[in-house]
Amino acid sequence: MDNSGVFTVTQMDYPGDGFYVGFHNVTITAVDEHGNIGICSFTIIVKDNEDPEFNCSLPSVTVNVGMNSSSAQADWILEDATDNA
Repeated sequence: MDNSGVFTVTQMDYPGDGFYVGFHNVTITAVDEHGNIGICSFTIIVKDNEDPEFNCSLPSVTVNVGMNSSSAQADWILEDATDNA
C-alpha cells in the first residue's frame, strides 16, 4: 500500500512457482509515482530430506579361492537406485 495510491509492483517469483533444491532469494519491489521504493526480501530454502533407495535384492555372493591364492574375484549386478531429487 502507498499513501499516493499509485504504485507498481515488480517480482520475478510468484507463490506456487517451483524451486529446485537449494537457497533462493526472492525480492519484491514496489515503486510509487514519486520514485519511493519499498522492498520485501526473503529466502526460500528447498531441502531434500529423503535418502536414495536401492532396489537391492541380491542374495549372498559366494566365490571360491583358487589354488595358491588368498583372494578371489566376485562379480554382481547392482540394480538401479532412485531418489526424489
